[in-house]
Amino acid sequence: MKKIIFITLIAACAAMGVSSCMNGDYDANPAGVATGTNPLVPVTPANNGSNLPSYYSWTGTDPLSAKIDGTGYTATVAVATLVGANLQVQASGDGKTFTITFPGSTANGVVLPLSSATVTTVSYTEGTDSYSSSMGTGGGVYIEENDASHVKGKFFANVKSAGGGTKSITDGFFNINK
Repeated sequence: MKKIIFITLIAACAAMGVSSCMNGDYDANPAGVATGTNPLVPVTPANNGSNLPSYYSWTGTDPLSAKIDGTGYTATVAVATLVGANLQVQASGDGKTFTITFPGSTANGVVLPLSSATVTTVSYTEGTDSYSSSMGTGGGVYIEENDASHVKGKFFANVKSAGGGTKSITDGFFNINK
């Protein structure tokens, strides 16, 4: 009898563990329109470009601008630096910093998904609080132009801190000289 109860308890815990892995609580919605229970349109290499240009239809302000939990932000200083094989776009102002990292050889018109399994990340720091897409629940970076003199693109992300805090980054835009 104890074995049956023990096996039942293990099976119930396993079922709860599997169901808790569902990652459908997105709240970043670059299109600005809820599309059902999961308003975040997945950005994957499989649909690379299929939802462009209307999906990334917003504009922004140089050198970098975004909405952080719905509040507009524009950086005052920005640089794009090649670090190994990756390009890092770093922008700051008003006590806030963005770092967007992606492969430096990314061609124009490519959508890069944000996930813990990719090099592409969006990080955001406000004061002493740091947030990263590698701990968050999705997003994407669209590289419009990437040449020897500048890089231009758009991004959105759900970023999360190590302490569990979250920020929704939408309508992200950057246009930076290298």
